[in-house]
Amino acid sequence: MKDRKSDKPNPNKRPLPPAEPSGIRKRRELNANNSSFNGYNPSYTSGYSTGYKSSSSTYPPNHQNGFKSRGFKNNSNRFDHSKPKIPAGPRGSKGPKNHHNPDAKQFNKPPQKLLPSQIYSVKYNNASEVYNRVQQVGEGTYGKVYKAKNEVTNEYVALKRLRLETEREGFPITAIREIKLLHSFDHENIVGLLELMVEHNQIYMVFEYLDHDLTGLLSHPTLELQECHRKFIFHQLMDGLNYLHKKRVLHRDIKGSNILLDNVGKVKIADFGLARTMKIVNDNELPDYTNRVITIWYRPPELLLGATDYGREIDIWGVGCLLVELYSKTAIFKGFDEISQLCKIFNVMGTPTLEDWPDISELPWFEMLKPKVNKASQFEDQYQSIMSSSSFDLAKKLLTLNPKTRLTAEQALQHPYFTEEPKAEPLEFLRELQGEWHEFETKKRRRKERKRLQEEEARSKGKKPDRTDPATERTEPPTEPQTEPRTEPRTAPPTAPRTTQASEPYPDSMPPSSQPLETKDDFISPIESDIINSNPKENGTPA
Repeated sequence: MKDRKSDKPNPNKRPLPPAEPSGIRKRRELNANNSSFNGYNPSYTSGYSTGYKSSSSTYPPNHQNGFKSRGFKNNSNRFDHSKPKIPAGPRGSKGPKNHHNPDAKQFNKPPQKLLPSQIYSVKYNNASEVYNRVQQVGEGTYGKVYKAKNEVTNEYVALKRLRLETEREGFPITAIREIKLLHSFDHENIVGLLELMVEHNQIYMVFEYLDHDLTGLLSHPTLELQECHRKFIFHQLMDGLNYLHKKRVLHRDIKGSNILLDNVGKVKIADFGLARTMKIVNDNELPDYTNRVITIWYRPPELLLGATDYGREIDIWGVGCLLVELYSKTAIFKGFDEISQLCKIFNVMGTPTLEDWPDISELPWFEMLKPKVNKASQFEDQYQSIMSSSSFDLAKKLLTLNPKTRLTAEQALQHPYFTEEPKAEPLEFLRELQGEWHEFETKKRRRKERKRLQEEEARSKGKKPDRTDPATERTEPPTEPQTEPRTEPRTAPPTAPRTTQASEPYPDSMPPSSQPLETKDDFISPIESDIINSNPKENGTPA
């Protein structure tokens, strides 16, 4: 009989490893069945290897030396290789758009069409198909303006083509300044820049389109504005200007053609080609701006006298002229150069006195343009009868010759003119107005009418008609550019030479003269008249 094996443990016999957990055993069987999938190696996936050799032990690391086994109880579905894993997409999308997955549900929804208000960017191979030009509606110093139709949204826009023919330095600095300013504005009474467009090597600025401008609207032969309509227009104008001045922006070209209106009288200030932000200077410094800004009819007297240190008050003079123009339907001061413009201003507003304007003697061109006679103000006699008492008072405070005593835009908005009866009302009757009224079309009609009258007069006298415009009183401001592109930085303000003769006493103590100021002889000596008549242009971009 064989001896029974002893129940005592053999110290020389190597102990067997503990029983394998059921989770590990099931996982090993599953891996064995799928081991042929894409060269699958279960040791790489499960973390176990039958031939694993640890640097510190010959035993499997998860069963000896105190190592804990990896918990597959809660992670048994992490590596389910029963079917191939298909990537969900670059962004991990779980939607049923995977055509490799036969179990995924397919939703074939038709693409939704965006509303015109939702379209903000459209790419076309041919840019000329986007905007179809209808007609030219304006022309200024720095470009032409066209009315165009957007073929995508069927909306009308204004295309401003920038003039690049005379630019030697590339893109004009004035256009860069205008684009930068327009992007910073957000006000209902400031025109909006929609986009920029490059077409046929031309650059266009795309604006929202409005049907009329103030100059064109006032030239309508049968249009009559009521007091409530004038308040509605002028309050919006002052509100938009107050917004600009609070942002330290000078418009520097306030005039009727730059005040746009829609078919209910909504006002928007446009054309920021000469606008700029105000400089921040120290107490002992001067900003040194150019005085070759603002159309001549709306240029204040301090600029006509050569001032280069100015501020928001130059825009206030322009809106004061427009307030009177709302009642008279024509510009109040119609000069054709600096001398004649000063004549028009002094004949209506009177010559300034040293008591009312103490700093006038410090202006660069004062000694040359100092009037020889004293003129009393005719403003009340000419315009008080056609204006209301409050509107006349407001206009008089906006058109003071001393720029320091003019109202600010914020102070003008607090004037009783806007609060008394009648209240401001929209111009609803403009919906029924035939045609669109802009200054550009008004100029063409005026030229055509002058030409017709000239030809009729020539026929009556038996002479051959002259095809040129008649030399009659100017009915529109000069359109010649007031500035030229800058070639180098300006180091000094453009001041005219002062007279070398002894300064004559200022005639404010003389009795008022009944003779109007008409020519340069009423201001300066003949030896200096060529300085003003030459009208030198500033060598540089408006500062």
